Amino acid sequence: MMGNALDFLATRVSYKFNLRGPSFTMVAGCSTSLLAICQGCQSLLTYQADMALAGGASITFPQRRGYLYQEGGMVFVRRPLRAFDADASGTVFGSGSAAVLLKRLEDAVKDGDQIYAVIRGYGMNNDGSAKVGYTAPSIEGQARAS
Repeated sequence: MMGNALDFLATRVSYKFNLRGPSFTMVAGCSTSLLAICQGCQSLLTYQADMALAGGASITFPQRRGYLYQEGGMVFVRRPLRAFDADASGTVFGSGSAAVLLKRLEDAVKDGDQIYAVIRGYGMNNDGSAKVGYTAPSIEGQARAS
């Protein structure tokens, strides 16, 4: 039962891989993975950790899933789906998981690590009810988070 409980995911991975240091699971809706990266960066900046694993998972079971388009909703309207494009019209849901290993840049360079990206800044915010709906961020809130 504990193996399937969301609350124990991070500490179970830490246990299985003998990882040390801060280990916690967080949930923030669609922004969970980005929040995990922000927390990992903060742990690196404050020297709570020398490396951080940050990631997320969304697994829907059973795998059969449809959607009901609703005007003003977040589900995409037209094909083809144009992810990260100015003509994007929404999202499609799926299942998957991913994690990234974060290190301070100077440590990664010193250790000869393969560097795929450098995080130059991050920000977190919640703009309360100043938005068109609960699941939609406001422009002002996004600007304050950067």
